[in-house]
Amino acid sequence: ADAVVSQELDQESVGSEPLSPVRSEESRRSRMKRLILLHQLSILSISLLTLQPRNELLLQAFGGDTAATSRHIGRGAALVALSDFIISPSAGAFSDFYGRKPLMLLAPGIALPLKLATALMPTPAMLMLDRVLGDSLRTLGGTTMAYACLADLYSGPAYAAALGQLNAASGLGLVLAPLVASAVMGPSGAHPRRAYLVAALLAALHLFVGSFLLEETNMLRALSPSPATAASLASSSSTDTSSMGLASLGDASDRRPTLKPVWTFLRLFTQGSRLRMRAFLLALHCFVEGKVIQDQASMLQLSNGWGASERSRWTSSLGLAILVGGQCSGYLLRWVGEHNFTSACHLTSFLAFMSFRRSSFWWGLILLVLGQQRRLISSSWVVKEASDTLGIGKGEVIGWIASLRGVAEAISAMLFAGALRAATSRGTPVNAFLLPAGLVALAEFQRSRIALHDDGEELRRQTSLQGISSLDDGRRISAACPGVVRLRIPPRSPREPLGLGLDLLDACVPQVCTVARGSFVDTYNATVSDEKRLKVGDFLIEINGISGEALIMADLLQSEGNTALEVAVQRPQEFSVSVSAHGAVQSEAGADSIASLPSGLSLYIEKLQAAELLFQGFNVKVDASSPDLRQHDRIVAVNKVRGKSEQLREAFSSAVLRKEPFNLSILRSR
Repeated sequence: ADAVVSQELDQESVGSEPLSPVRSEESRRSRMKRLILLHQLSILSISLLTLQPRNELLLQAFGGDTAATSRHIGRGAALVALSDFIISPSAGAFSDFYGRKPLMLLAPGIALPLKLATALMPTPAMLMLDRVLGDSLRTLGGTTMAYACLADLYSGPAYAAALGQLNAASGLGLVLAPLVASAVMGPSGAHPRRAYLVAALLAALHLFVGSFLLEETNMLRALSPSPATAASLASSSSTDTSSMGLASLGDASDRRPTLKPVWTFLRLFTQGSRLRMRAFLLALHCFVEGKVIQDQASMLQLSNGWGASERSRWTSSLGLAILVGGQCSGYLLRWVGEHNFTSACHLTSFLAFMSFRRSSFWWGLILLVLGQQRRLISSSWVVKEASDTLGIGKGEVIGWIASLRGVAEAISAMLFAGALRAATSRGTPVNAFLLPAGLVALAEFQRSRIALHDDGEELRRQTSLQGISSLDDGRRISAACPGVVRLRIPPRSPREPLGLGLDLLDACVPQVCTVARGSFVDTYNATVSDEKRLKVGDFLIEINGISGEALIMADLLQSEGNTALEVAVQRPQEFSVSVSAHGAVQSEAGADSIASLPSGLSLYIEKLQAAELLFQGFNVKVDASSPDLRQHDRIVAVNKVRGKSEQLREAFSSAVLRKEPFNLSILRSR
């Protein structure tokens, strides 16, 4: 029967070998994670290999003019930041649609000709082009895509731990790449072009090996049909029956990504309190990002008389601290949990900044082993909450985070510069570190607010789950009733078709009557086990805590397409009821007791009084031996005849006119 989807087996592909699917999946994820970490290390090294050589070539190009070199470097940094800010949101959205791997390979693909051209023609313009394009693609194809790939593979604390390992890979690059560049350039940096040739060689190797070994992590992209296919399938199965009680949720539309405005990251602060609180915490962490702190520490080290070699050792040690902290973060997360881990990062960061204030830069560096991991949890929280709340891909969310980080770093640089000027004017430049210490204290206060908010939400959720929904017509439905299953439908893009057709004749309990092929729900069903699928025939008992109002529940499905949906469904159970056709008598009563939709899958019993149905001028009496026929029942078969509502009406009418007993197959919401 089309009205009820039969149960499907999940063991079609089970072979004779006793392989554990869980173990196989974990092995696949671990392999892909290692490749992502190697990708990050390689992309970062390609960029860092030419950091100092670029400065040497600029000095040569400007005839040793350090002021002109500094201005050139400053303009390059500003253009890189502006490029990251503009491109990141759109790049993240494109990776959600086209996949992560193409953008990951774009970085070495562009770096290869750039490094070669710069080695052959190291003019200021060429060096600027290499700086802007190379560093922008390093962020886009390296860090941003690595964050997105790990978000595809992991979630929650596991994602935060994976980000810690990504930080470790970045720290290793910070330690190794400058050492390799110094060795390649030779004594006193006499041959800076050699570093560009080595970087080009590494880019070529990365491009060749990555094209074979890197795997696409965006599995939803592979499962989703093309927009043209989805549109044709949805349009072929859609019927405009909203005026007759059928809600068709989700029309086909083109889901191709478009260029995103640069200010879209502000949605992190406007879409609900949960996301706003987490985005504010992440912004505070970005204000005390390691890059900004490193610049401020270098300035104060200069004022304290540190030489170039000592400052270089401290910077390399900072990379080593990030490496060690990233390796330890996963163990600490499993041991103490997300909130305690973040609190520990805040405490060590605060103590590190206070150590810097006392000019104890080496002691502060030791504390930053843990303090530099402060952004792991806040990034993980924002990625999860934004993708759940806004229904956008994780790549786009991470693009927003990159834009937020760029804005925060630009603002923090100005704030720190102002704080340093104010502290220097009072003769205590080290007091400039009171600003990051205060920001970290504010971040800890914000973390405690998030913890209190989450505890309150969890308490309310547990309380609501213990209750019993009582419908207006007296039917009572509990989440513990047999056949009631709780599903979590993930968020979708507002432009993505949901693909559900709902029968809304029952004003309290809508029923799923169609699931369009190629739609969001159809794609979701393909990714979950049979018991977690949303099927034709299911009764929707509750949606995000709302029950008993079919129209409101349908509106909720449509209006909250950009949020995750917590849905309680009752699987349909079919049973038979006998009807005495010989008791059918002519009647002059009003409208029929049985309603239907032309495109529906059942006949709906609107009224039932004194065990009688009014149908086409006949009072049809129910057998006393089968008193189970009730109001709100749905007739899906008459004498084993199934089909659309028109076929069911015809079969029902024929049985009544013959005045012979007949059987009805019934579905009922408890």
